[in-house]
Amino acid sequence: MPDPESRFRDVAAGSARETPDEVRGAGGGGGGGARPPPPPRDTGPSAAEAYRTLGLDPGADADAVRRAYRERVKSVHPDRDTGDEDEFLRVKEAYERLQDAD
Repeated sequence: MPDPESRFRDVAAGSARETPDEVRGAGGGGGGGARPPPPPRDTGPSAAEAYRTLGLDPGADADAVRRAYRERVKSVHPDRDTGDEDEFLRVKEAYERLQDAD
């Protein structure tokens, strides 16, 4: 016969057996489980804002976007004396928005 105290030792050691409700989940019935989280809200710039940030006309080709980004990001990089971290992040987000549009 098993030792009646062993159940308490197992619980204290973290090896307690799961009850049928715990195995099924808190809801009890079969279901899909928890809902997936909602998609992240898009808080970046619009495409038009992105073109403006890079100093480009809307619809500029990918090469023009890349050149404008590289030129602009160098001038506002936080490691430079004249750098601006907030502007650097805006330029980076603008470039990423236009890359995603392709």
